Amino acid sequence: MHTSIQIAKIWGIPIRLHWTFVLVIGWLVYLGIPDWQYFRGQRAIWMFISVLAVFICILLHELGHAFMARRYGVQTLQIMLSPIGGQAILERMPKQPRKELFVALAGPIVNVILAVCALPFLYWVPAEKLAHLPQFFGNPNGNTFLRLDMDERFIIGFVLLNFLVALFNLIPAFPLDGGRILRALLSMRMNKLGATRIATFLGQGFAALIVLFSVSQYNWLMGVIGLFIFISASMEYRYVKLDSRLHSFSVQDILRPRFTRIYLDQNLSEIVQQWREGSEKNFLVFDRSEQLKGVLTSPVLMEHHPSEEEERVASLVISEYESVAKEDNLMKVIRLMQEEDYEILPVYEGEELLGVVDWNDVEHFVRLQKEQVR
Repeated sequence: MHTSIQIAKIWGIPIRLHWTFVLVIGWLVYLGIPDWQYFRGQRAIWMFISVLAVFICILLHELGHAFMARRYGVQTLQIMLSPIGGQAILERMPKQPRKELFVALAGPIVNVILAVCALPFLYWVPAEKLAHLPQFFGNPNGNTFLRLDMDERFIIGFVLLNFLVALFNLIPAFPLDGGRILRALLSMRMNKLGATRIATFLGQGFAALIVLFSVSQYNWLMGVIGLFIFISASMEYRYVKLDSRLHSFSVQDILRPRFTRIYLDQNLSEIVQQWREGSEKNFLVFDRSEQLKGVLTSPVLMEHHPSEEEERVASLVISEYESVAKEDNLMKVIRLMQEEDYEILPVYEGEELLGVVDWNDVEHFVRLQKEQVR
């Protein structure tokens, strides 16, 4: 089941909308049941504009992270938008703490810029109405805010929203931006795993306080946000722990020394049959003088439809490939395979071919390591 839909693509980054936005529509309908005028005329238009403004502010916040990450050579896989916020999913975080610090700061800075740019519009709001705003903060359940016209509410709300989003995200609790900022600063003095552990502990403590407060106030939305922060902090810590663990391995820990050699002049139909029935799904391809000429991978074989019975392996061989050394760091090789979509890599020690690293073996190895870090 898909939990989101893609609604746009910006800078090549898929922008996805989480299904829980349906809950927002349901909530608005619920609010409108006592008074159907809620969805009519000017009020409905300003409600739509307000929801759209919140959506755009969240999107720009995440694009801020994505833009800064791109400056450091880190791609953003997608941006997920949900009613409780957004998330820019990066392929990885920059290794240098200083760069991670700037990536984390970029989102809140975008919101501050938006708020500052909107400040001149406050001149449209009469001074006597602005003077009563402190009463609203002292008593949010009062009617101070309701005395404002719809356009005045929008302007004030836009400024406050962006300042509050920036401030909330700067709370030093993981996985909020403030938690990432804290981790980056701590990483300048200690290892990343230890820094993540501290930021995670603070994030979970902050999340627990939110949940407790939500229970006392019967505020289910705050409770959901608290649970989201708690779970996200735990997942991020496990991810960093796994990443740290994988960095301790090299290619020789996962290479497969025994593999099937196939040749350029072999009948392709035989190889397809072998691929379907055997456990090996990706192959190195040689000529008869045992010189490596390329690779033949599962995605290629899966899409192939034989045009003639005597077709040879040479017609499908992928001649562009990379080789790795047995002492290469495993995490570096995993990222290489992910970024370049390599299914199999030959492993060498000097000029000697030692074996292969197959993506299926990599996935199995990573699953085993995940079990160890839970």
